[in-house]
Amino acid sequence: MRWGADVRSQAGQARADRERSDYTDDMHGEEVEERIAALGAVRSPGQSAGDTSTLDRAAGRLESAAEALERTGSAQPMLGLMHVEGANNVAGVMGDFISQMRVQRTLDGQPLAGGADHFTIAQGLARAMGVAPEPSDRAPVQGDVARLGLFGDQALKLGLNGTQTAQVVKEVKLTPEGTLRPQTRTELVNQAYSTLNTGWDGAQQAVNALQRAAAMLPTSITARGTVSVPDITVNPQVQVSVSTPERGGLDQTLASQAALAGSQMGAMSSEE
Repeated sequence: MRWGADVRSQAGQARADRERSDYTDDMHGEEVEERIAALGAVRSPGQSAGDTSTLDRAAGRLESAAEALERTGSAQPMLGLMHVEGANNVAGVMGDFISQMRVQRTLDGQPLAGGADHFTIAQGLARAMGVAPEPSDRAPVQGDVARLGLFGDQALKLGLNGTQTAQVVKEVKLTPEGTLRPQTRTELVNQAYSTLNTGWDGAQQAVNALQRAAAMLPTSITARGTVSVPDITVNPQVQVSVSTPERGGLDQTLASQAALAGSQMGAMSSEE
């Protein structure tokens, strides 16, 4: 009898866990919707086209995040490691991190250009990989935190967007020369000149520092934390196929077996 009571208790606990999970997903969705509404409310007629475009992109990313939350409503959180490898994948993660930082700064009313400490960058990289860091884990990226933080800080200071960041990493890591293309370098120098409010020499030095930081990036990133794993139910299907021999083949087989039995009986009679 005690076993039945334990089963009922476990079933009740599982039901309560599902209800809490559904409530949390609803709250996340409402929070994202509120941020999108607030983002639209802060627009004013005097804003420039560039500012409006930035806010539009931020709103679009938040809407995508809301859709992702709905799709992962039945996912189960699990604590573990997420690993990405290869220069292309590292470039993608760095670009996604910069894009998310720019969206967050837009929502908080902060300037888009400005550096960040290594801990903030490590936590942002983990989130860009789909990993939620533990509250007590200040640097949820295993190894190479300094090199990742150095490049992330340089990219944020120059005001690079996600596409530019990924392009810099690919050009430096995937070319034999390990340098930026002349066109990319010129664009970044002009951007650094206006963003950093410095002279041309200072802009050149800033881009050179960004290139060196990109060259030192690792070729893999491992983040630890909670990952949402889809709750998948597998229903195996077994198909049984029976092949029956043709009628002529069956008759031939029976005749061969009868002939063999007759020959064996004849041999036994001759021996007697």
